Amino acid sequence: QAVGVGAGALPDSSMTASSERDNTTMASNARLNGPRSWCQARKDNRAFLEIDVGTASVVCGVATQGNPLSDSWVESFTIEFSIDRENWTSYGQNESVVFQANFNRDTPVKGLTKEVLVARYLRFFPMRIHQEGCLRVEIYATSGCFNASINVSDSSMIPDHRFSATSQYNGNYPPSRGRLHSIYSWEPRAKSSSEYLQVDLGAVIVMCAVATQGNENWPEWSLAYSFKYSRDNVNWHIYQDNGTQIFKANTNRNEVISTWLPHPINARFVRLVPQSWLGEICARVDFFG
Repeated sequence: QAVGVGAGALPDSSMTASSERDNTTMASNARLNGPRSWCQARKDNRAFLEIDVGTASVVCGVATQGNPLSDSWVESFTIEFSIDRENWTSYGQNESVVFQANFNRDTPVKGLTKEVLVARYLRFFPMRIHQEGCLRVEIYATSGCFNASINVSDSSMIPDHRFSATSQYNGNYPPSRGRLHSIYSWEPRAKSSSEYLQVDLGAVIVMCAVATQGNENWPEWSLAYSFKYSRDNVNWHIYQDNGTQIFKANTNRNEVISTWLPHPINARFVRLVPQSWLGEICARVDFFG
């Protein structure tokens, strides 16, 4: 559903830009079906319009129009997105996807996102323009969380080779035993907060929650953890919410502790990083989306 750029549900303060042509083409005018539009400054070679949708959401599509007062519009654009307004990602896993946009001033053109995109902030970068780079936009999004297990515990869904770790204590505690409800658990050699368990989920998903257990056979468990995530196993991000988020974990061996994330993320690779523990570092995990 529309987040409300066009309807005015988002305040003017949520709409900013790298530049504006003049005070009649401000970023706050970039509302679909509005009486004016945003237009970039003529000498801005890396112009963008930025929208803050207010909370992390799964973006499903966008719609654009040109300037209703002149024959000026954006013919194509790219998108960058962010959760925190500091770390930005180009839409398109391997290279920026170019959205085909408008061919006149008033006809709305919708562009659908084909891959998972979780964002609070979106930036529209005009690529090809007609006369001037002018935009009116809407964004379509959903919370995207279905509270469903990713089935890490099922080896037919997430095979053993998708588990890895910094180390393992011995043959009884390999990374693949870091599955929720597995016998034993994953356990590293060292008692160090630099140890981690990594899971490749097989595809980029919307992740909303983490569930953990301790060692099935011994009184050992992680008390708290942080985690990192990645879409490509190259660029990693620490999960943050006003700083690095430390999550409370277990208080016994077998009880499942589920923690819902303050905001969802899109990730294929996840690293669980224990921060404190009882006895030895141990973990069995699952993720929900």
